[in-house]
Amino acid sequence: MKAIFCYGSNNPTQLQDRVGHVDKKNMIKCFADGWMRTFRGYSQKWGGGVATLIKKSGASCYGYIANLSDDQVEILNEYEGTASGHYVLKPLTVTTDYGDKKAYAYLATAKEYNEPSKAYLNAIAKTVGAFWTNGDGSKITSSDITIKKNPRNNKITKLLKRADAILKKY
Repeated sequence: MKAIFCYGSNNPTQLQDRVGHVDKKNMIKCFADGWMRTFRGYSQKWGGGVATLIKKSGASCYGYIANLSDDQVEILNEYEGTASGHYVLKPLTVTTDYGDKKAYAYLATAKEYNEPSKAYLNAIAKTVGAFWTNGDGSKITSSDITIKKNPRNNKITKLLKRADAILKKY
C-alpha cells in the first residue's frame, strides 16, 4: 500500500472511477505543511492550469491521503501522465489526526503558471470538501481555493506577449 496525497481533482469519487474500489477507511484527511498548491501546465480536459505543489514556508495544502495498492498506483500513474513526464510522484510528509505520515504526491513538471478553470476549482473544492470544512463549519467552495500567481512567471508572460506584439509588426 502506498499513501497518495490527493489535493487536486482526485476527489474520492473520481479516484474510485479511475482505480477501482478504495475502502473509505483507507482515506484520511490531512494537510501538507510547507507546501502550497499552485497551477502549472495546461489541461485540454480542464481548460486551464492544473494543480501542483511547491515548497513554501508557512503554507499548508489541504486534502486527503488514499492508501492504494501498487496496481492502483500504476493505474493512477497513467491518468496523471507520469510516463509522458507531465507529473512525477514524489514523497512528502503529511499531517493527519493520528500524526505525521509519509505520503506521495503527483507534482507537475511544467514550470509555466496557467490560471485554472472554474470547473477545475470546483473539482478541487470537491476533493478538499470531502474531508474539510471552512473554519466556520461551512462547505468548501471553489472561491475558497487560493490561487497564488507566480509573479516571476507573470512578468515573463507579459514580456513574451510584448515581444510577440512587436514581432507581428514586422
